[in-house]
Amino acid sequence: MQATSQTPWYRERWPWLLAIMPTTAVILSFTFLWLAIKTDDGLVSDDYYKDGLAINKIIVRDEAARSYNLSAVAQFKGSSINLQLAGNLPNIPDSLQLTLNHPTRKGFDHSILLTRNQVGAYEGKVQDLINARYDVILEPLKGDWRVTGKWHPTEGEILKMSPAALSPNKE
Repeated sequence: MQATSQTPWYRERWPWLLAIMPTTAVILSFTFLWLAIKTDDGLVSDDYYKDGLAINKIIVRDEAARSYNLSAVAQFKGSSINLQLAGNLPNIPDSLQLTLNHPTRKGFDHSILLTRNQVGAYEGKVQDLINARYDVILEPLKGDWRVTGKWHPTEGEILKMSPAALSPNKE
């Protein structure tokens, strides 16, 4: 009879090779769980249903801006903003609200109060802009009208805004 030497299982190669896949899956699942807990995606809108119901009010504000033939040009230099408003407004407001909305992360949104200076332009300050595309809304504090635009800080310091386009369903 031939004698075979029996080695313990932990000295064999095949159990370790077979254990690599499940062990890797467990490690990756805990890594992804940790990432999901630590990073907050945040909702773009906390109450998107209510925002959908308010769309008619937004359309009225866009139509008001169109009837006044409003447009705006903003120039960003560092943390300061200089904005020129053009159009046929009956009452020129002393201050305007400029909102920079990040399309996916609410934590990167900015709301800036612009005040009118002696020349008739509007000025304000903004801090901590990231290199991302922003949806921009300019409106008076009462919210009677609004002009919108899209701006990316790396594409230039100039931002042009106009009333939102009519939807294809409107006549």
